[in-house]
Amino acid sequence: MSIYEIFFILTMPIYLISIYKLNCSFLGERIYSKRIELVSYILYAVCLVIIYLTTRKPIVFLIYNLLSFFCISLNYYADMVGRIVYAFLLYLFLFIIEVVLWRITGYFRLNALENSEFNSIVGIVLMRVIMLIFAYFIHKLRKSKTTGFYIPAYYYFAQILILLGILYFFLMSIEKNNISTTQVIISSIIVLLVDGMIILIDEKIYAAMIVSVERNLLKQQNIAYENQAEIINRSLSTIKALKHDIKNHILTLQLIYKNKQYQDFEEYTNKILFEINGDKNFTYSENFIVDSIINFKLKELNEQEADIKLDINIPQNLNILAFDLTVILGNLLDNAITAIKQTKYNKILSLYMHCTKGSLVILLDNSFSGELNMKDGIFQTTKPLKENHGIGINNTQKIISNYNGEMQIHHTNDTFSVVVLIPDID
Repeated sequence: MSIYEIFFILTMPIYLISIYKLNCSFLGERIYSKRIELVSYILYAVCLVIIYLTTRKPIVFLIYNLLSFFCISLNYYADMVGRIVYAFLLYLFLFIIEVVLWRITGYFRLNALENSEFNSIVGIVLMRVIMLIFAYFIHKLRKSKTTGFYIPAYYYFAQILILLGILYFFLMSIEKNNISTTQVIISSIIVLLVDGMIILIDEKIYAAMIVSVERNLLKQQNIAYENQAEIINRSLSTIKALKHDIKNHILTLQLIYKNKQYQDFEEYTNKILFEINGDKNFTYSENFIVDSIINFKLKELNEQEADIKLDINIPQNLNILAFDLTVILGNLLDNAITAIKQTKYNKILSLYMHCTKGSLVILLDNSFSGELNMKDGIFQTTKPLKENHGIGINNTQKIISNYNGEMQIHHTNDTFSVVVLIPDID
């Protein structure tokens, strides 16, 4: 057995991981158990090695790989046409990588019916590593879309540059004259280990970031539940107190009415109505997070005598993290409520929040004093403790941008308006 054949076998796990990552990226969820899935990959690898040691005719590998890719796809949810098309595309992807590397390493001959004479250790190492790099980052890109965890494109670009840079130095190191086969083997093993460790560390960091986001999400959901529970408890306490004192209230109202103290009668009834409606819920949509934020925030306006108009029509599930939704809606309402409190007359808050054609539309209008503090086109806080404020609008804009959305701000002498559009939230 030649050294090339040994490397072909030893690097087979890298090849299988690449195939697995691509399958997970483009096929549906796993149908059978992990054990069955693992056995199918192992059988594919064993048969591939046996065929490789027996014959190197490209046509044999073509037929075997196409049939194997189709059979492996049976582990995942997909229709029959999708499996066939995917098997062809996967083989085409791998074949293009092989052909390019054959050219780079100086192998030009390709005949489908004759045994391949390609036996470059450098070529097989490059082939496996580049295949893994592209498969891994394709998988991560697809995964980031399903998890909703946004990672900037430059992050992937930088990672690929690092890994390809290592391969470049590997090629430069073996270009030296009089380099022995042992040195080539050692360099190949080192580059495989280094690239593998970089990808493994990146995967661990990515997983840790996902856990962190999920914890923040759970924290925000708990806060929303606590807010809603507080509103409910306040309402129950108010009703319980009124029920306990209802007899006394009725007797008092009767006495006031008999004495024809009509102004006192009106004030007393208004006081009772205020106690009943003091912690009312402003909205009852299908989305618990939205309801909790709006109901909890707007209760601050109970004593402001503000004219509140709401038009909320939101589905139960949105393709937006609860943490991000809390930041967006919470900051917008906080700024609006602060502005309304600083307004002496005509206190108005109007909130329109609908899902239209797969997009989330938020229109928020509120009265304000007409004073804006801006620096370099960025809104600055008007609150005394500037170190604790002034980042709400900026954070909101960043999060909206992460979802390819837009936010526009308009204002007149006495009205401040914010328009938010976030696409693809179904």
